[in-house]
Amino acid sequence: MDKRLILTIALVSIVFLTGNFVMSKLYPPVEVPTHTEASGVADALPATSTTALSLFVPVAGEEGEVTPIKESTYIHSDGLYEITFSTQGATMQSLKLREFHDPRTKEPIELVLPFNSEPAGAFTLYFPEDNSLKPLTANFTLIEQRADALIFAYDFRYTLAQAGESQSIRLLKEFHFNEEYLFKVNVAFVALDDLPLPQALLTGGYTLESLPQLGPDFERLDGRDTFRHSIYLNADKKRVMAKMRAGVATANDGALWAGVSEKYFLLLGIPQNAPLRMHWSTRSLDEETQKSGLQFNVTRGATTGRMLEVRDELFYYMGPKQEAQLLRYNIAKDNAWGVSDLYLNRAMDAHVFLGVIITPLKWILFFIYGFVGNWGWAIVILTVLVKLLLLKPSISSAVSMSSMTKVQPKLKALQEKYKDNKEELARKQMELYQKEGVNPAGGCLPMLIQLPILLALFSLFNQYFELRGAPWILWVQDLSSPDKFLTFSRPLPLLGWNYLNLLPIFYIVTQMLTTFLSMNDTTANNQQMRTMMWLLPLIFFFMLYNMPSGLFLYWTVSNILGLFQQLLINHWKKDGTLEKMHAKKEAKKRGKNQQRAQLMAAYQQRLNQSKGKKK
Repeated sequence: MDKRLILTIALVSIVFLTGNFVMSKLYPPVEVPTHTEASGVADALPATSTTALSLFVPVAGEEGEVTPIKESTYIHSDGLYEITFSTQGATMQSLKLREFHDPRTKEPIELVLPFNSEPAGAFTLYFPEDNSLKPLTANFTLIEQRADALIFAYDFRYTLAQAGESQSIRLLKEFHFNEEYLFKVNVAFVALDDLPLPQALLTGGYTLESLPQLGPDFERLDGRDTFRHSIYLNADKKRVMAKMRAGVATANDGALWAGVSEKYFLLLGIPQNAPLRMHWSTRSLDEETQKSGLQFNVTRGATTGRMLEVRDELFYYMGPKQEAQLLRYNIAKDNAWGVSDLYLNRAMDAHVFLGVIITPLKWILFFIYGFVGNWGWAIVILTVLVKLLLLKPSISSAVSMSSMTKVQPKLKALQEKYKDNKEELARKQMELYQKEGVNPAGGCLPMLIQLPILLALFSLFNQYFELRGAPWILWVQDLSSPDKFLTFSRPLPLLGWNYLNLLPIFYIVTQMLTTFLSMNDTTANNQQMRTMMWLLPLIFFFMLYNMPSGLFLYWTVSNILGLFQQLLINHWKKDGTLEKMHAKKEAKKRGKNQQRAQLMAAYQQRLNQSKGKKK
């Protein structure tokens, strides 16, 4: 096999593996086992069970106490939420965001994806019994319902195993709302016999499971476009992604908040008054389909002392991953709760190096949208502006590559003459570059300057919330997902594609045309370079086929503009304009060098005169 072909295959493999590595770092997959065995409160929740807690015996209608009733459902509705509560365990069965809709069904987004077994809802309480955790599935009573709150109560007699006695206790679960995506959940134990709460109950603690899985619904988690990340803010106020090990993870001590992050939506828990431990566990939502679930849990550990009441307060944020919404909770006057310094905005995906580029690009995109009223056309206009911004370095790159083409025959002659003397060859090459005024890296540096901008645009279009569900024209009705021109009856063999996406095809066609037009004599005669130039677009086509249509819209428009740019450069190459540009550039460079030499000579002359006077 030809050595150049082997080298080409090796280089393509390196590029492919590097691309996968970069993508895995930008969008790391989350380990989501289908089943997890728990080893207690400190680890994870066990498989759900409908077995009743034997220590929690309902009170049988004593005067002044709440009696259990049959399961009922209640609705809380405001400008942001529509929530369905069940009295069974006082849980949320559904939480819909009224302002955001599923692009496919046009229904409000559902953020509670339930288990297919009991308990199915959100905010289920688990208690330790018989060396395991069991859910409290008893029916609560709704004792108060207001426009901004629902308060559930469950009265029970807690059996003291050793003494054989029992004590009446009320368990309260309170949900408070304030027309914001931040709401409060309180859990309280209140002694009804004027006796301190049993020490066994305080020592055992409890676990509050927030959600079976954070919505919206999905077919599968690919770790890139569809994911669920376990995140928390550590004591240094830095966002950390918790690593799942054997299906469990725990936030470090001192964490300010923790939760689950989806591409466009968030669940965050913020303890208020107690050192509650925040951790994650994994269980399947459906045993048949093995659909994965990532649960965020809050655990109260052992408590000691004589107390008539124990109350825990937690804030939960369940809503869009929009910076404007999250920033409200850094300043007390900006939110109805009066809380501050929560730093929820740090739940946004961090871009340490690209952030300084992404932020202004986001502002410009939003500014353009204010005029055109369509995010697709805003992307087109932004692409034109970016192309104009990069026009000068692109032309500079073309001038450098053209000058390199001019000296190729001389370089080949040197390589043939000094093929047995590498050091002399390198010295002669540098002399040739200086004589001809050629910079061998001149064609690469402008491309490197463009790379951060391209990566920033890639990240922006892939995760910008406002693109979610935003239409452009014709069949492109959601810029945050593939354009899905045609749905296949079954996935394509080997590829596994469910849809025919046209924008990636437009991208590869325009890219191939640009590649064809940009080939010069040197490239055409170099088998290795020619193979790389044709293979790389194909590799990216298959790697990124299911990426958001907004991203491919940018690439396709950029390629179309690049075609016209390449046609202009080819015309300049034929009529000698590029050569004139190079000569002008070199003349300007020589002028600067002469000016610098004159300044140095004048400085040296004054220095010598100064030394002469001193003598």
